[in-house]
Amino acid sequence: MKQVFFLLLLSMSAICSGNDEFWIDMEQAEPGQLVRTEWAVLPIAVLYRTDEMIERLRAIYGAQNEEDTQIFRSIKPEYFVFIDRYGESGPRPAYTRSESAVRLYDAQAGLVFDASGRSSGTAKLKVPQYHFVSDTKMVFPGE
Repeated sequence: MKQVFFLLLLSMSAICSGNDEFWIDMEQAEPGQLVRTEWAVLPIAVLYRTDEMIERLRAIYGAQNEEDTQIFRSIKPEYFVFIDRYGESGPRPAYTRSESAVRLYDAQAGLVFDASGRSSGTAKLKVPQYHFVSDTKMVFPGE
């Protein structure tokens, strides 16, 4: 069975408010989709994890309950929000996935990250400050 992967790019006009607040609404996104955009010259991405991805992270990192945010590196297990590059000036990682696993590959650094932004070493994709204002809408504070 051939799989189709979705990548959604958002325009700044759709996600900035007048007070430099930045938001992303994942209401139209589907599980497995990666949403990418730019905010204040910073690349931001949101991975909408599938149930299989969440279960795989639980199996790998030992999440004991639904609220174990350290395992998922996110406020909600289904959404992984991250700065869409490793290091200060690296490229955006290439996104591929299988039925239960995600691969974010940074060719410049030679690192592969999982659905929690962890690599096999100590490297991690950075998580920006944000909060949810609804089940699907996340807000990033202004400068």
